[in-house]
Amino acid sequence: MKHELTIKFFEMWSGKRGDLGFPQLDEFTEDDLALYDGQDCLLVLRDEGLYYERVAPKVQDVLETDISEIEIFDVFPAAVQNIQRDMLRFAFQEQIGVHRISRVWYGHRHKDVEWIFLPILDKEELKYLGLSVAFTAYHERDIAVVDHQSLERIIFQNYLSLGKRVSLKALSAEARSYLATMRTTVCIDNQEQVVRNEVALGKAAEIAAQASRPNVVIVGSMYDVLPFIGRLGRRYNLKVVESALEAAEIIALDSIDVLLISELIPDGSSGLDLLSKAQEEKPNSGYVMILENREGALDQVLTIEGHEVHCLVKPLGEFALRKAIDDSYKKMNIIERRKLLG
Repeated sequence: MKHELTIKFFEMWSGKRGDLGFPQLDEFTEDDLALYDGQDCLLVLRDEGLYYERVAPKVQDVLETDISEIEIFDVFPAAVQNIQRDMLRFAFQEQIGVHRISRVWYGHRHKDVEWIFLPILDKEELKYLGLSVAFTAYHERDIAVVDHQSLERIIFQNYLSLGKRVSLKALSAEARSYLATMRTTVCIDNQEQVVRNEVALGKAAEIAAQASRPNVVIVGSMYDVLPFIGRLGRRYNLKVVESALEAAEIIALDSIDVLLISELIPDGSSGLDLLSKAQEEKPNSGYVMILENREGALDQVLTIEGHEVHCLVKPLGEFALRKAIDDSYKKMNIIERRKLLG
């Protein structure tokens, strides 16, 4: 687990668990739950669906409806709602926990979110108490509207066995194929499992592929990538900005897989200065520098302030650009995966 609140939440649940049983819902006092009232959501999962039971007041203020009446699956495209339910029904059937890290499209930015769901008893009925926490500060435009448009890239799906013997064979073939299509790291107790694409998913496969595209931001002149901007836009979730100020706003708000920065930004700012600030704020992103064409300049990979940076010399070639983005993305994924698996 990565987020401090997720770790504390698991420790709280474990402390109330007793002799390997499940804690009662009424054992969680208001003081227990108040720790998670900041910018995060507490959830109660019932077998018929997943509903928000608590949400931060500042989130509720911007919503146009009572969030307690919204099923969480309603924010996803209809083609994947049953698959999302399958992944949690599996936990219900096996009476195990679920730990997930995902990147969610909030309508104006991507945001990394960590989820955890743990079994509890409400008298004799099995339910789940869950928590979602974001790795970036709340923004007033983060409204999860019920429009079936929210895209979620599931990065890490970890089932917590809680001492039981668990097999992913009990997980639906559609859910396994969806996770495989999205290239999700799937684990049981942090031990990676092999999941394969076993069935045709149709529209759900398209959504999985779209959600798993790297989030790429280019800070530089549009003319540098104009000849192949359309193809890049189909391959990546792509933004191009031409000022350091606008780039800084995106870096502060968005979850970025790969950031490309021109040595000379069109507004006159220094790309190296922006690179230094970005590396400090986004240490888990991949980086590409677009260099001016000067004598002796070569495409190469350098280490700048402890970070691997792919350097490309203008004029840019599409193949070299795509390779630098893809290599940066793969390298950062490998590093992140190692951290998650401990």
